[in-house]
Amino acid sequence: MSSRSRAWMVAGTVGLVEALKDQGFARWNYTIGVLFLISITAAASSDSNYHETEKLKEANISKN
Repeated sequence: MSSRSRAWMVAGTVGLVEALKDQGFARWNYTIGVLFLISITAAASSDSNYHETEKLKEANISKN
């Protein structure tokens, strides 16, 4: 592979990562937050201790 094609590949990869970051897809905080809310929602729907999961939701919302 020539150095010119490598340079284009690196430039394209950097551009893709930057575009994903702008959209929020490449941010760990976004990913972790979504997974946390999914797990809390699943726990609230299947757990008998609903009030405790509500406290966790409120604590997470108040931190943000």
